[in-house]
Amino acid sequence: MNALVLAITLLGGAVDAPKTQLEGTILSIRGNIYVLRPSLRPKITRVLIGPKTEVMAYERTNAAVLKPGMRIAAGGRYAKETGLRVRWIEAAEKPIGHLKGKRTGIRTSPDGKWGNTGGTLKTVQPFVIRDDEGKEIKLTLSPDANIWHDFLVDRRNLLIGTRVFVSGTTAPDGVVQAESVAPNRDHSATGTMFGRILGVRGRTLVVQPRYTDDRIQVDLARNVTLQREIRLDPDTIKVGDRVTFWGEQRNRPYDQPRSDDLKAIALLVGPGMYPRSTGKGGGSVLRGRLTALEPDVRFRVDGGKTIKIVVPAQMITARLVPVRPSDVRAGSSAMLVLSRLPDGRFSASSVVLDASPWVGYGG
Repeated sequence: MNALVLAITLLGGAVDAPKTQLEGTILSIRGNIYVLRPSLRPKITRVLIGPKTEVMAYERTNAAVLKPGMRIAAGGRYAKETGLRVRWIEAAEKPIGHLKGKRTGIRTSPDGKWGNTGGTLKTVQPFVIRDDEGKEIKLTLSPDANIWHDFLVDRRNLLIGTRVFVSGTTAPDGVVQAESVAPNRDHSATGTMFGRILGVRGRTLVVQPRYTDDRIQVDLARNVTLQREIRLDPDTIKVGDRVTFWGEQRNRPYDQPRSDDLKAIALLVGPGMYPRSTGKGGGSVLRGRLTALEPDVRFRVDGGKTIKIVVPAQMITARLVPVRPSDVRAGSSAMLVLSRLPDGRFSASSVVLDASPWVGYGG
């Protein structure tokens, strides 16, 4: 489970809650106003990111960077008999973003199986923190714990398609004045935008992002990947077919319960592949042959065992075929993977025409 979700949402008492907390996906950027589509409701929300807003970023690291005096948030599996076994740590040289919040003791989830704590790191061996009431808490650091270093970045690092957590206050006009913004690292670090192409000027596209009336210009990168999604009738897929599944497995050491079953996002025929986020947020890509469709979908992975495929109603069955720049035309709908250039313009490294929104916005 994402550290910020545990720290901010699940265990709300562990942090002094600001007046407004919001999780959503950035749809468009208008100067210092970021337009978000909240995850829990469809109402579009405007967020003001001003000069005092702390924009956080993360880098995966290891226990060697942890030093006494660092600000810590930590969580993992909890048992009354053994205490908190830390599965994730966020660390910063000084309190920033949600790490500024007051931390006292160990807060547990309603089922008592997960715990969350934080404070100032006192010693690494043994791993002891001091909470904001001065209480020392000894923790067990799991060997496979995910350790993240938090630091501040410029707001230009926030891209269209990034899912973020926002803390701040809401002005009378409904604009959220952000005190801190933190990207959700479990989703794509690169911006994923869905929209309609309104015009093509050489290698520059004029695009209207989904859910907004904005128009932005997007340059096609020199090495851009151009594809078209061709939807297939699921009934044409047969036992013995060689296919690729993209989805999520819960077989990491800290997943409870662990499972090799794959919950599918897409079934693909042919070599084409959707652009994915990096790291664990990118999911699993498995290639092989279908061995059964009833009563369960069974799939033999190349060089491996046969696993069960969990097929949600939204699963995409498609073929991705390469297209030429001349095939990218006004009127087409598209998914674009974006980066933001230093001058504020956008560049697309991948474009998938006619892509289903189910495969984007970080999943």
